[in-house]
Amino acid sequence: MPRKRVLIGAVALALLISVGGCRTSPAQEAVLPSREILQSTLDEWRLRADIPAVVLGVAGTDRRTWVGASGTLEQAGSVPVTTEAQFRIASITKVFVSIVVLQLVEEGKLTLDDPLSRHLPAYPDQRVTIRQLLNHTSGVPDYSMSDDFNKELLNYRDRRWTAAEVLDLVKDTEPDFAPGTDYAYSNTNDVLLGEIIRNISGRSWAQEVRRRILDPLNLNSTHIAGSERVPGTRDSGIFRRGQ
Repeated sequence: MPRKRVLIGAVALALLISVGGCRTSPAQEAVLPSREILQSTLDEWRLRADIPAVVLGVAGTDRRTWVGASGTLEQAGSVPVTTEAQFRIASITKVFVSIVVLQLVEEGKLTLDDPLSRHLPAYPDQRVTIRQLLNHTSGVPDYSMSDDFNKELLNYRDRRWTAAEVLDLVKDTEPDFAPGTDYAYSNTNDVLLGEIIRNISGRSWAQEVRRRILDPLNLNSTHIAGSERVPGTRDSGIFRRGQ
């Protein structure tokens, strides 16, 4: 199966590790295994998952910590990844977008049961609500499953897509199901939520995430790629497809 690198995102792997010696009883405090055991476990899991690189942090109840890295920045590359490597957090970004939306709800600027069309008149379907966008029960098709999108992605990997261009891919597509009747993960839901944030606040979702979350929490090593400068080198990730 050929592998192609893409510049629009990377997969970050989060691992929950349970290894011998880490489980506790009420009378016994957990102690981290040796660094050698932790490293070999991480290497084994990375190979089993067939991913280029991963960074993992483990904390024991004895307050000792370990951070390890495994793999290379490129598939079958020669440059080892370090514990300082930067990964795109990909769909974890959706958590930040959802937090901003819920803050706007708390501020009385929208409600969870508002129809999408109230805040984005270009999308007149009165049945889709903010709540359904958040919990992926809207039935709105996923733009990333569009043949046109994937063709462009493979042929023009440096292309920057606007929200309007992405939404146009599915705007006239039949819903996957009637809103609220089923569940299907759709990246389009969060693009729509981002546009709602823009319409209500007058700022992009990225600016609102920075203003409301990243800066107040001093998340100084978290950056919004495509919207602000990201210092240093980051893992660009891989995209796999069959022929």
